[in-house]
Amino acid sequence: MTAPRHAPRRRVLENFDIRALLLITLLWVMLWGELSVGNVVSGLLIALLVTLTLRMPRIDYEGRVRPLRLIGLIGRFLWDLTVATAQVVAIALRPGHPTGSIIEVTLRTDSPLYLTIVSAMVSLTPGSVVMDTRRHANAIYVHEIAATTPEAIESARRSTLALERRVVRALGSRAEIQLVEEGR
Repeated sequence: MTAPRHAPRRRVLENFDIRALLLITLLWVMLWGELSVGNVVSGLLIALLVTLTLRMPRIDYEGRVRPLRLIGLIGRFLWDLTVATAQVVAIALRPGHPTGSIIEVTLRTDSPLYLTIVSAMVSLTPGSVVMDTRRHANAIYVHEIAATTPEAIESARRSTLALERRVVRALGSRAEIQLVEEGR
């Protein structure tokens, strides 16, 4: 018995995701720094190539975007960037070598989407970088340059969990928000 003719087409189309296509195209245009027909078309072609040929896992997202909380998340993130920059400058100007600590932070949500967003935001903050993630344990390992005492380590852990809470409150479902609120 022969296989149905349309099986390969279904397999290819099963990977197609319009949101990924649009996001990759947007990122491509942003990388070039100019909105032009050529950049949009080449971005679409690259996005099609990526979405149709590479097997990307689906990330289930049941939340919703809350615009005011998203604005609050971005505003607080910009504030955190400013404060962290000042802290890194102070550490750099001090005599001696900075030490820091690697801190395990177990997130309260089990979504790979939130794990990725929190990891990216932590790594974008001066003085901290995510060294490793453990998706199945919902844990990230953060090197924090300013965390040299037990109190500073605990403060960095609480700060990362507060960031997770802000992300989930801006993007999560009611059940996810309740989960992070209970785990304060």
